[in-house]
Amino acid sequence: MPGLPLAESGCGPDDFPAKLTLQVVLCTIIAAFGGFMFGYDVGISGGVTAMDSFLKPFFPHVYIKKHTARSNNYCKYNDHYLQLFTSSLYLAAIVASFVASLVCKRLGRRPAMQIASVFFFTGAAINAAALNLPMLIIGRLLLGAGVGFGNQTVPLFISEIAPAKYRGGLNICFQLLITLGILSANIVNFITSKVHPYGWRISLGGAAVPAVVLLIGSFMIVETPTSLLERGETDKARSTLKKIRGVDNVGKEYAEIREAVELASQVQHPFRSLRKRYYRPQLICGTIIQVFQQLTGISVITFYSPALFQTMGFGEHASLFSAVVINTIKPVCTIVAILVVDRFGRRALLIEASVQLFIAECAIGAILATHLDATSIMERDYAVAVICLICVFLSGFAWSWGPLGWLIPSEIYPLETRTAGFFMAVSMNMLVTFMVAQTFLTMLCHMRAGAFFFFAGCLFVMGTFAVVLLPETKGVPIDEMIGRVWKKHWFWKRPHAAEPATLPSFPTFAGRSSRKTMNTTGGCLYKDPNAPVEARVKDLLSRMTLEEKLAQMIQLDRVVADSYFLRDLAVGSVLSTGGSAPFENALASDWADMVDGFQKLALESRLGIPILYGADAVHGNNCVYGATVFPHNVGLGATRDADLVKSIGIATALEVRASGIQYTFAPCVAVSRDPRWGRCYESYSEDTNIVRKMTSIVAGLQGQPPEGHPHGYPFIAGRNNIVACAKHFVGDGGTHRGLNEGNTMLSYEDLERIHMAPYLDCIAQGVGTIMASYSSWNGSKLHTDRFLLTEVLKDKLGFKGFVISDWEALNRLSEPRGSNYRRCVASAVNAGIDMVMVGRKYNQFVEDIISLAKSGEIPTSRINDAVERILRVKFIAGLFEYPFADRSLLGTVGCKLHRNLAQEAVRKSLVLLKNGKESNKPFLPLDKNAKKILVAGTHADNLGYQCGGWTIAWYGLGGRITIGTTILDAVRKAVGEKTEIVFEEYPSPETLSGHDFSYAIVAVGESPYAEFTGDNAELVIPMGGRDILSLVSDRVPTLAIVVSGRPLVVEPHILEKTDALVAAWLPGTEGDGITDVIFGDHDFKGQLPVTWFKEVKQLPMNHGENNEYDPLFPFGFGLTYE
Repeated sequence: MPGLPLAESGCGPDDFPAKLTLQVVLCTIIAAFGGFMFGYDVGISGGVTAMDSFLKPFFPHVYIKKHTARSNNYCKYNDHYLQLFTSSLYLAAIVASFVASLVCKRLGRRPAMQIASVFFFTGAAINAAALNLPMLIIGRLLLGAGVGFGNQTVPLFISEIAPAKYRGGLNICFQLLITLGILSANIVNFITSKVHPYGWRISLGGAAVPAVVLLIGSFMIVETPTSLLERGETDKARSTLKKIRGVDNVGKEYAEIREAVELASQVQHPFRSLRKRYYRPQLICGTIIQVFQQLTGISVITFYSPALFQTMGFGEHASLFSAVVINTIKPVCTIVAILVVDRFGRRALLIEASVQLFIAECAIGAILATHLDATSIMERDYAVAVICLICVFLSGFAWSWGPLGWLIPSEIYPLETRTAGFFMAVSMNMLVTFMVAQTFLTMLCHMRAGAFFFFAGCLFVMGTFAVVLLPETKGVPIDEMIGRVWKKHWFWKRPHAAEPATLPSFPTFAGRSSRKTMNTTGGCLYKDPNAPVEARVKDLLSRMTLEEKLAQMIQLDRVVADSYFLRDLAVGSVLSTGGSAPFENALASDWADMVDGFQKLALESRLGIPILYGADAVHGNNCVYGATVFPHNVGLGATRDADLVKSIGIATALEVRASGIQYTFAPCVAVSRDPRWGRCYESYSEDTNIVRKMTSIVAGLQGQPPEGHPHGYPFIAGRNNIVACAKHFVGDGGTHRGLNEGNTMLSYEDLERIHMAPYLDCIAQGVGTIMASYSSWNGSKLHTDRFLLTEVLKDKLGFKGFVISDWEALNRLSEPRGSNYRRCVASAVNAGIDMVMVGRKYNQFVEDIISLAKSGEIPTSRINDAVERILRVKFIAGLFEYPFADRSLLGTVGCKLHRNLAQEAVRKSLVLLKNGKESNKPFLPLDKNAKKILVAGTHADNLGYQCGGWTIAWYGLGGRITIGTTILDAVRKAVGEKTEIVFEEYPSPETLSGHDFSYAIVAVGESPYAEFTGDNAELVIPMGGRDILSLVSDRVPTLAIVVSGRPLVVEPHILEKTDALVAAWLPGTEGDGITDVIFGDHDFKGQLPVTWFKEVKQLPMNHGENNEYDPLFPFGFGLTYE
């Protein structure tokens, strides 16, 4: 089924690009029939209990009391067996929802829905054929199993397939179908009540209809991408996500889901995890919302409204008809909820409705207390007033506690506890519903009108909870709830100060003390800036306990870096993972405040060892809003200009240091041999010599070592420089079929010749750190390859800095990921990893490395070597003398000088691939004073797409994500005052035929991606780019600008139609560099740093390595105006 777009969802920082597709709508409607089953049962079970033909054979005592004239009005229906008929379903539902939570995780959401429909169908059949009360109860238990499976599965399914922007409204479709089920049941009851004596059998048997619809429909819907990834179906998960989102650029969302699945896979016992403090906020809110839903009193009005109306003096048919009337309100008001929940949010609806329901219940109780005694019949006017108040009650419930009782619990849990947490919510709902259904008629008999005041009191508590404690979840992607909701809530953020695991303690410290640890080292040698570095290293190392040494080997994510880890444990390093900023649009000064705050805590540790703060400043200080963003490495490789790249390193170091950051995970010196690799834009070239030339950036970042500087010894010139990191050692660009984290299959000689050579240059320039690769070499994981990390890198090449792991790389050393973690820690450290970027398993890492060190499985000599290397880099970088941000550098961030440098880099990176349909008639340069210009394409006015991945966020974003100039902005500045510019991203045929354009500038290309999210076996121009080029070039002379991190397939008919073709790579924030060249102020200088292939089936294809080298444009190609 095609993902036909019905509505758009934004692509800003708060959302993922998506459209509301027909696929998602149909899947939602089909799945929501699980709610119809539940609603039909609620309505039918309440209705048949008011039918004499049902009561007489199964509940004769109730039948007799009902028709006894002097019987107590409040006690006519007080019968435990009658209540058991209604409530038994919910006991079975509790058990079934637990089983369903396991089925959902192991088999998927669709199979769980199919099981629900089979149980419900069987229960309906048995109830319809019941001959006695035990048969009825058996049927009810089977119906309960169906309800448990359905209620557990459907809300999760809808929340996982729905775009974040529309999740609230789509999820409420479940409640809408519940209300329609109740209404349908009321209508059926009203009709069948006239069919004697077996009308009740038709009513009960009708429950089979929605079960059949769900069963058949479940074979037509998709499985959720989350569920597919849980079962290892990665390709199907990605294709399904594209289908349901209706867009090609799903890499960001796919990455979030995959990361959540990987984290969830490490949680072996989700139900046990729920007991931990970290998950307590979601557990409390998820379960209490479901409890509150039932304590509104909705179940008693829904189940027993016919009986209630008969209590007030209505006849059997009138009671059933009244139930039809009042339950018509619920679907209408539920539709209101669908329309407004994603606009006004969850809390606003709950708070308003709490007031509305409180008033209605108090008024109902007051009328019953004053106008209905034990034996008389209520006056008709008051009875009608009660019905009206019930309508007021139902309307408020239908747009608030009803739908949101299912929505909120389905969206607040992280994936690792989602099915378990939602089971707790559903089972609590079923338990409270059972208790209410089992006791209400007794309450009504003994408390009379006081029962309604009881529920009114509950509503007061519920409203207070919504005001004070309930967080708002509107519009937040489901797998980002923890960071963007719970960690920012005034009350619930406290349990999230630490990750889920129980925090271990080092034996030498007194736990998570808040006391300030005084520095007692006095005038120690390691504090003397004039002492030799190696002497300082030895002195400090001699003073450190084993635990303090091990702590220096930890690099911690900033989101969990607190006083315990920084002051008490004294970890060695903190990092911001891609896009992990202090807050949205944080400026350099905000970053400096954050880093300095961490540093102050570190300096309060026993020995006062400063942290090394790291970030991915891979093309400028790209994490910081307003910083200069330079072209990605592939574009810089096209310049062949080593001096330019060194200057970019100098500028980057200044902007990074101004932010308080002292360490960047750059440069990437991979030699990319296959453009299918998702990190190919981080590589300068497929050619080793060009990559070696571009390593000049190391001297820019760290400073130029003086002549005679010891080989392999780190060098950082001063306070204006930062520690660099050459990555990813080694062979990451040569994996089979370009798979990220894949396997590079080469002889050692070829590995050294092609992929290792750039590291020689980095080491010669004094690079401070080197990062190991996720990938493998001939099947051996690089992070555990002692031969390459120690014998080659440290011993043969003489590298004296430290080797750092990649993010959570140790988790990836075993299958399933995260298993046998202790063994992975030992293997990596013993292989030569000095500092571990631990990620989310930091508590376990602390426990394991202490245990391994004390047992001797990691030798003391290995620990001392690692810590010496780490301290060496810290001393050389001047951290002990200058640990804080230099705020005098803040003026350099995004300054004119640096933006001019970036503009120059853009100019020199552009590669002219075609200029004119005939060689003697060049199309470029363009005329600045043309009468009318069309600017079109997905990338013409999108700064985020122009910058690519690793910009503000890890995977990049779309839109005006930072300060800069788009291609459209640049064109508007470049052309003459009289030139008219028409911009349409997707030009319509009317626009093209209705204007006399001099020419068109069409910018198309890839949406941002990073790492595995960019692995691509197709490499076509996405997002309709080919169609735009074809449509425009058919009617207007066209310059095509391809904005991408790699060559893409350019079909022959596209190449033939376009008048000029330019590869702009990922140019960054300075779009003026493009107009500088296309309008002729500067000539083209760029040459292809990679081979531009014709078809994907040709890959891999590299110059000088393939006898069948037949590219569209060869390596080194690039036209000029001359």
